[in-house]
Amino acid sequence: MVDTYVGGGAPRFFLSLNPEMPDPAFAKLIVQTPDSHARDALKRRMRERIAAGEFAAARVRVTQLLFGPPVPFPVVFRVSGPDLNVLRGVSEAVRKVVAANPLTRDAFLEWGERASGYRLVLDQDRLRLLGFTPNEVKSQLNALLSGNPITEVREGNRTVSVVARAQGSQRENLGNLNNMTLTNSAGTSVPLAQVGHFQAVMEEPVLKRRNRATTVEVRADIIDGVQPPDVEMAVYKDLQPLIAKLPAGYRIDIGGPVEESAKANVALAALFPIMILLTLTVIMFQVRSFGVMFMVFATAPLGLIGAVPTLLLFNQPFGFNAILGLIGIGGILMRNTLIFTDQIRQNQDHGMRLVKRSSKPRCAARGQSS
Repeated sequence: MVDTYVGGGAPRFFLSLNPEMPDPAFAKLIVQTPDSHARDALKRRMRERIAAGEFAAARVRVTQLLFGPPVPFPVVFRVSGPDLNVLRGVSEAVRKVVAANPLTRDAFLEWGERASGYRLVLDQDRLRLLGFTPNEVKSQLNALLSGNPITEVREGNRTVSVVARAQGSQRENLGNLNNMTLTNSAGTSVPLAQVGHFQAVMEEPVLKRRNRATTVEVRADIIDGVQPPDVEMAVYKDLQPLIAKLPAGYRIDIGGPVEESAKANVALAALFPIMILLTLTVIMFQVRSFGVMFMVFATAPLGLIGAVPTLLLFNQPFGFNAILGLIGIGGILMRNTLIFTDQIRQNQDHGMRLVKRSSKPRCAARGQSS
């Protein structure tokens, strides 16, 4: 089964999925395979076609849904600073360091490449002579190019806005922009060419800020068989010479799985003392003995005996999911210990005695009387 989304991401049908923002140059295909073997085979075939350059006009990424905190890419570094040109240069230097690591692939900037634009440069002196203000020029151009809604009409069971704007042949042809006419407060029509001129520029297609600082994300995927936190920390170590030479006001922060795991661990650490206190209180109400209470609680870490070798055997990180699983295993072990101690207490109440067995074997000898 294949679901297709064009111009934006899919709705959040999976807990650890962040929907992508609307983008006319974005498309997403969600493929459901019969089993994991078919999924891995499909991923392998698609990555081979991508590596062969079959989709040269687009950046194509093949990934799968994973449990855990929602992280769009396994390797993410954020570059922040005030000046766009300097920020672009620093981000490109970071991208080269990330791409140079053999454990990463397809490193790119979140902003993408710069796009060409057509900017109107107004002549302030002529504006005043002709009776215009910059806001009046802006509003009239917006009405001519984008259009202003003037009314609404009903079509079936929905309403449709009626927009007034210039004809398509006039507003879609860059050569005709200078011939557009503006009207001043006196009612005089003036060609747009008399109030300014158009200038071709290269602009950033996307501008994002984080904590009110202009920020560029450097993203990359990783090769199979490695863990994202290990790759991020290895790349972060390679970035230290670049971080030491950053201009004042610029910084490079690590994001992705390392940041999300740190947030989750901080949230859990704040609740651990309360959780331990409540656990001890509940155990104390059940056993009514400090000695038995601490004995029951001491069995919780025994889950590490099986959890740690299993994680090492399957090459899985000791992350947020593993911590939650270990907490659950600890609860099961404490529950079993409570059941055993309660059964021992009931046996004692019915007259059974505790028998201490010696570790040394006993030898018995028989004698014969004459």
